[in-house]
Amino acid sequence: TVSGGGDALMEADFTYNVPDWEPIIDYAVVSGEHGELRIEQPELGNLGLESYRYEWDVTLNNEVPMELDVALGAGESELDVSTLNLTRLDLNAGVGVVEIDLRGDRQQDLDVTIRGGVGEATLLLPDDVGGEATVSGGLGELDVTGLTRSGDVYVNDAYGESEATINLDVEGGIGGVTLDVVGS
Repeated sequence: TVSGGGDALMEADFTYNVPDWEPIIDYAVVSGEHGELRIEQPELGNLGLESYRYEWDVTLNNEVPMELDVALGAGESELDVSTLNLTRLDLNAGVGVVEIDLRGDRQQDLDVTIRGGVGEATLLLPDDVGGEATVSGGLGELDVTGLTRSGDVYVNDAYGESEATINLDVEGGIGGVTLDVVGS
């Protein structure tokens, strides 16, 4: 789970039952005033476990401008970036279910790239911020609510009318993709 509302740059709770799965956390200033925060699962082979527990609950600061690169493995993920000062989100989905909440008060454009894996992806879009979605590839269903098709893209009613725009590029995998425009 990733969400906004943290007092620090990042606050997190990690739950795991394999000691070697302690997440690797690193922060460095990479150029001038730009920092890079990395949270990664260690590389591990097959542990032969019948059951395991590995959960991340990450809360990020709403005020800090940021870009997110997210690579998911297997499981369920929820990314609520609705309150974050986000300008770019790149997501490579793994195997499982992911929900991404892109609603919120956008003051600047947001570029979102989703590369589907195997499973289901649901994207919640605001009704009061312009949204444009290009969807390609995939071997599953596409379910679209609150968007109309305009050529090769889907747009919501606020597209071209709002100050900011969410530019969404979805490349489906094996499974379903749901685009749903809902109130902020």
